[in-house]
Amino acid sequence: MSISIPYIAGFFDGEGCVSIFYTKIRLQKSNPEKMIRGIKLAILVSNTDQRPLLEIQAMYGGYIYCSNIRKKPHHKSVYSLRISDREAQKRFLNVLLPYSIIKNEQIRIALEYLSTKGLAGHRLTQEEWNIRISCLERLIIINKRGHGAPRATPPSQVPVGQNPLYR
Repeated sequence: MSISIPYIAGFFDGEGCVSIFYTKIRLQKSNPEKMIRGIKLAILVSNTDQRPLLEIQAMYGGYIYCSNIRKKPHHKSVYSLRISDREAQKRFLNVLLPYSIIKNEQIRIALEYLSTKGLAGHRLTQEEWNIRISCLERLIIINKRGHGAPRATPPSQVPVGQNPLYR
């Protein structure tokens, strides 16, 4: 079975997720207290039928995991494909962009995020860091259920010690 790019784009529009979030990165194994904060991009597609996920995985890589957490006994297990490799994320999102309707804006923001270098062992410039924070804040607003009003104070304007995203 081979699935088309327009099918994958529609499947992703309905079952996919693009999110950017703060993370803590341990700098040294010998000193677990020494942490820095980072920002990561997550590309996920979830469904109770793993067949389309296997097809997408064969094309773009990533890994599939199963969540057996069921709210009700008759609910099925949910399978999720996570695409983590930066180059695979770029390929996947660039291919979907012309066909995506619902997630088009999220895909554009994710591609903007991916335009910052963010290579292991290389520090981001202040401009690249600002782009990533801007992408994170825009996705928080877009991904909020019901596309509600933006937060009173965006994460970039809350002092680090008071921001729950940094804890």
